[in-house]
Amino acid sequence: MDYLSSCSCASIQVELSLPNPIESYQPRECDCEFCEAHGLAYISDKLGTLTIKSSASINILKQGSKQASFVQCSHCEQVVAVTYRAKQVIKGAVSVALFAKDYALGQYQSVSPKVLSANDKRERWSTLWLTVVLDIDSNT
Repeated sequence: MDYLSSCSCASIQVELSLPNPIESYQPRECDCEFCEAHGLAYISDKLGTLTIKSSASINILKQGSKQASFVQCSHCEQVVAVTYRAKQVIKGAVSVALFAKDYALGQYQSVSPKVLSANDKRERWSTLWLTVVLDIDSNT
């Protein structure tokens, strides 16, 4: 199942491909200070793909253990995804804010990756997160 969305100013577009209907996923709310401050929750599926496209500049933010990168629009400052590089592939999760207004998502569940070791975080992400394709114009 394929879904399209964008940040609030439409500078970043996302294409989300999931093996199941988006309504069947339970968004995960991270309880770290950064995610709580930004009201972030995410959906992902190891068998899914997320393509992030932007011809405008983006911000890449690092928080906590600095392993994950938050993709933020430099115009509207909305965080659209969180990613990390796993060997030859980028893995990630998409912000539910991009889809929550159009789809009835499952009940949110709280997660606490801040209690995990750096290695445990990477292992968890590799079992849950989407494959990410970044199509970012680096000339902006």
